[in-house]
Amino acid sequence: MIKRAGAGILSGVILAAALSCSLSGCNTVQNQTEHQTEQKTEQEVSQAAQGENQVSGIEFRLQYPQAMWQGLNLTYADYGNEEEFERKFHNAVQKITGLTGNADWYTKYNPKAVYIRVLIKIADMSYRSIGGQCDLPIVDAADGLFTTVYMDKDMQEAGQPTLEHELTHMICGETFSNSLMDGLAEYCERQVTGKSNSTFSVYPADDLLKVIEKYNAAEEEAGVTGKISLEEIMDKIGAGEKEYPYKDVSKEANHLWYIYSESFVTWLINTYGMEKVMDLYNNGQSEEDYEKLETGGYAAVKEKWKTYLSEYEQQNSTEDILAEQEVIAQQIKEIKLR
Repeated sequence: MIKRAGAGILSGVILAAALSCSLSGCNTVQNQTEHQTEQKTEQEVSQAAQGENQVSGIEFRLQYPQAMWQGLNLTYADYGNEEEFERKFHNAVQKITGLTGNADWYTKYNPKAVYIRVLIKIADMSYRSIGGQCDLPIVDAADGLFTTVYMDKDMQEAGQPTLEHELTHMICGETFSNSLMDGLAEYCERQVTGKSNSTFSVYPADDLLKVIEKYNAAEEEAGVTGKISLEEIMDKIGAGEKEYPYKDVSKEANHLWYIYSESFVTWLINTYGMEKVMDLYNNGQSEEDYEKLETGGYAAVKEKWKTYLSEYEQQNSTEDILAEQEVIAQQIKEIKLR
């Protein structure tokens, strides 16, 4: 999830979907007042990584709220301490810039930037049904940038990937379609980590009829009405809507958005190539720019994706979609019982 300028920071933390969000969960930048507040509290922040982490031409200065690490149970996480987290962080940045070709991504925020301060906040984000959020970078000084990356505490402790999703938002920024933004973030997350943290995700993320069946079953068990239809969400995927369309729905609905967006972007990359897809992402202004990929534009592209999905559904029968995620869910329960 990206946080854009003018929206303000919600007290504490925010997130990003993730699919489901990846659901893993994206969209906005801190305003100047908030940035000044962060600067005033710098003395309360750990800056162990400053000055020694250069990736893709810019120095990363990772910072953390006091005592954050002491309050985490990292038994199931894929890092065990601050040092291991920083290696994971820099490895992810390197891989995502390589995947997307956005090695000089920071110049669009500040052409003179030689460093970026990144405040990492791992805290409870369950109240927003998202897994993380990344503020778009803002100018920190004449030669610097500043951003904040939020990640949900439970998801981090359970070893679910969200960092890579948020870093993709930081590196690639915004485009005309929220679905493209979240889909690319989910794609990069899976490419870097080999997994997704969606409750309903599959690999590859194309068995969408089974996904919607699992979602509806989960909603019914929880007593939720007003289920999302396959037709409704399919209509929104890849569309020229910059705002996230499911802000006030359940976590499961959040997850569906990310699953379907990932499937669409993965298919775009496999069909047209990363270079063309990133040209659409970086330079596209509306649905009309799908002409960069296909004669007939958005409608033609969308129809081809749907045909691919239909053929996939006919050829594949996945019976254990939730197997890996049930293990993760059990880990979360165990952590909460401690």
